[in-house]
Amino acid sequence: MMGVKAIPGKLLLFVAVSAFVSACAGGQPVVQGPPVATFVLLGDTRPVGTGVQPYAFQELVDMVAREKPLAVFHTGDIIDGYGLDKQDSIASYKEFKRVASGFGVPVYAVPGDHDVFDVISEDLFKTQVGPLYRSVEISGCAFILLNTETPGAPMRLDSEQYKWLETELKKFHQTTRQIFIVMHRPLWPVDGQKGNSLDAYRNHRDYLVGLFKKYGVRFVFTGHEHLYAKVEKDGITQFITGGGGAPLDAEESEGGYNHFIVVTVTGPFPETPDSPARPVEVKIHPVRVSDPVSVALENIHNGEPVLSFDIIKRARGMNRLQNHPDVKIVLGITHMAIGEMATGRDMIGEVISRRPGSALTAGNMLMYMGWPREAATVFMAGIKKKPRDPLLYEGMAEAWFKLGNRPNAVKALISAAKINRRYANPYYRLMNFYLKDEKPDKAKKAAANFVKIRPFGRRASKALKLLNRKLPRPPPPGTAGNGR
Repeated sequence: MMGVKAIPGKLLLFVAVSAFVSACAGGQPVVQGPPVATFVLLGDTRPVGTGVQPYAFQELVDMVAREKPLAVFHTGDIIDGYGLDKQDSIASYKEFKRVASGFGVPVYAVPGDHDVFDVISEDLFKTQVGPLYRSVEISGCAFILLNTETPGAPMRLDSEQYKWLETELKKFHQTTRQIFIVMHRPLWPVDGQKGNSLDAYRNHRDYLVGLFKKYGVRFVFTGHEHLYAKVEKDGITQFITGGGGAPLDAEESEGGYNHFIVVTVTGPFPETPDSPARPVEVKIHPVRVSDPVSVALENIHNGEPVLSFDIIKRARGMNRLQNHPDVKIVLGITHMAIGEMATGRDMIGEVISRRPGSALTAGNMLMYMGWPREAATVFMAGIKKKPRDPLLYEGMAEAWFKLGNRPNAVKALISAAKINRRYANPYYRLMNFYLKDEKPDKAKKAAANFVKIRPFGRRASKALKLLNRKLPRPPPPGTAGNGR
């Protein structure tokens, strides 16, 4: 491992087991490296609920290690924190760090919206991962990691962070070979997160872009949308790298595939802060990651379960992940698809008995197959093992709804809301259910509960509209009061 030194007066903590490097916000570890520097960026690796790390992410770790980067940068959404209690959140972070240790190099992460969404989750991120924002200099390249998830002020930076950012940009502008920005929410989203990214507050977004242009920033890496995309605008190239293992958001032709990004920087180091600019070459390309679990499930969905058997058989025969729970779940679903219902149910039941959190993954897969009755059975099996998991109740509600049992669906959502008062999604679903049932008073009550927890974003806008209220406008960027 390369030596890491901290700027004098700043705290540096190196955790060898998890390959994480942490420093207090405002300080930057400096890693001396070769003239040709390789880095990897990736994001949205989170599992579903309390399940194990996704098959695709574990496959990705092996591939990244072969690239031999100097460091890995994560664009956020490490865990599926919504609905998890503190204990499950900590366990999920530990599982991520165990798998990520396979990179063999330091991993620097920014918070995603599934990681940080209130003060409790913010504190957990700081203790389990590191600072909410920081800067890192490695081999003459500066990486500035930003936090777009401040509780009460998401989808933008707060005033303190704006000031810190400009200080860092000034410092690195003439003393590094290249400045890279890493953050979770995109400046310019391309898919389903439009209006739920930095474009939600365009004056803040444009102010940030202005800072980047002022100090010569050319490359920005984000996540949030579970796909790969490249957007060139205002002299800045934004990469969305959200294909680290979480459920994908788009068709493969539109970037919906698992991947990571390799960045290679070649060129001389600045001799002094006043040295004239020298040519620095930056090569950036995505690397696709195979995911036989998703391919096999798609084949079953398309009526070709025999192909699914072949895919899973190859995966189990040539990969150390042959015993991954997701592989066993898909194999069970394949048996069910060819009529071997008892065999399939037994295989899925065995996975859930060992890893109750996998019930959410299995239930969601069965819902995707269009089998809500089987999904309901799986969700119930998970609830028996984990009766305090609101995500399982939410899944059960969806299954009941598909089966036409709206009263039971509502009861399941009410149970999910009661289990975890910090979890907003059940209230939003209740609001929509009551609207469809033409029960406006109950819909308004659910809307009010939702905005108490999440008073921002597109969903909050819909809830507030029902309550005849509007989203509050934040103060101008970079001004006092632009906090939580």
